[in-house]
Amino acid sequence: MKTDRAMRIELGGSYGRDWDRAAARVIDRSFLPAFKEDRYQDGIKAGVTDTINTIVTPFIAGEEPPTGAPNNWVWAIVMAVVGGFGALIFKDKFVKLKKCPECGTRHLDRTRHVKNKATKMNTGDGDVITTCSNCSYRNVVPYTISRISSSSSKSSFGGGSSRGGGASGKW
Repeated sequence: MKTDRAMRIELGGSYGRDWDRAAARVIDRSFLPAFKEDRYQDGIKAGVTDTINTIVTPFIAGEEPPTGAPNNWVWAIVMAVVGGFGALIFKDKFVKLKKCPECGTRHLDRTRHVKNKATKMNTGDGDVITTCSNCSYRNVVPYTISRISSSSSKSSFGGGSSRGGGASGKW
């Protein structure tokens, strides 16, 4: 939560303690500088990109935990991909940065209202509701919720269990 002024990168049980140090470096160099200036979107974009580039990609490739800075061209490519992905994921959170189409102020708020919950047998549905606290603007867009999938031990994704490793930061 933004008011806590704290964040964490949680790593699963397969990551060793050296990866915790890498996570701490990612927090210090990519998340916290922007967060300290209340530029959360920039911090999330930079931090997620740095996390993927510094921790996830080398770990999946079986490499040792990183000790140096990544190559600039790799950083630029990963930043572009993850930035776009992060913008899609967090678009509801950053609606406050957009101007209201009716009054032009930045007082938009977006909520999701679930009308029918998804089950293992059926999809669900709901509405994305965008309102402006400054005027009477209201926009409702329906959306579909995917069916709940049952987990199976035959899955190729291990996921692992958390051992509490990772790193935290405060601003």
